[in-house]
Amino acid sequence: MTNKKCVILVHGIFTRDNSTKNIDRISPAFKENGYDIRVARVGFSSIFGTTIAFANLIESTRRAIDRAMRAGYKKIVCVGHSNGCALLHMASYKVNPELAKHVKLKYIYINAALNERFHPAACVDYLDVYYAPDDWIVWMSQALGWVIPWGKMGKVGYNGPPFPTCSVKNYDMQLLPLLDPEGNPINLKRLGHNDIFDKPQPVLAFSKAIAKNADSHFS
Repeated sequence: MTNKKCVILVHGIFTRDNSTKNIDRISPAFKENGYDIRVARVGFSSIFGTTIAFANLIESTRRAIDRAMRAGYKKIVCVGHSNGCALLHMASYKVNPELAKHVKLKYIYINAALNERFHPAACVDYLDVYYAPDDWIVWMSQALGWVIPWGKMGKVGYNGPPFPTCSVKNYDMQLLPLLDPEGNPINLKRLGHNDIFDKPQPVLAFSKAIAKNADSHFS
C-alpha cells in the first residue's frame, strides 16, 4: 500500500451511509490531502432504533477501525457527527490493542451527541472537538444519557478531566476564521446541529480546515 493514511466517516442518526447531504461532504478535502476515504457501515436508524441497536452500531464502528488497521494504514482519522461521535467513543475501548500500537489514531468530533466529560480510550492520540453553542439538539439528547452515552459535547466542547494519553483541542465553530473563495469571512453565527453541512461555502471551507488540522499531526 502506497497511501498510508485514511479517514473513516461515521454519521449520526436519520442519515444513510455515503449520504451526500451530511458528513460525506467533507470527503473531497481529505482526498485532496492524500487520504483514502472509508465509511463505517452503521446504516440508517431512528432515535428508537439507535437505543435498541446501539451495541451493534458500536461493533460496526469498531470493525471499520480494525479493518483500516489491518489494511496497513498507519495514520487513521476517524470523523464522527452527532451519534457517530458516541459510536467512535465506545468503539475506541474495543479496538484491537495490538493493532493500535502501530497506528497513529486521531478522532474528530463534529456536533457530538456525547457526554461532555467522556474521553476516548488510550489508543486515541489526538481529539479535536468542533462544537456549536446554539446546537440545541445535542442539549436535548441528554435526556437519553441514562440509556446511551449522549450528552451536550456538541454544544459546549469537551469539559472532562485532562488525560495524558491524548491531546485534546476544542473549537467553537462559530469562531472559526473561514473564508469564501473570494476571501470574504463566512457568517457562522447561530449554527445548529447540521448547519455546517447545509451550504456549499461553509462546508467547503470547514472541511479544508479540519483536514489541514488533521494533517498537522501526521507531518
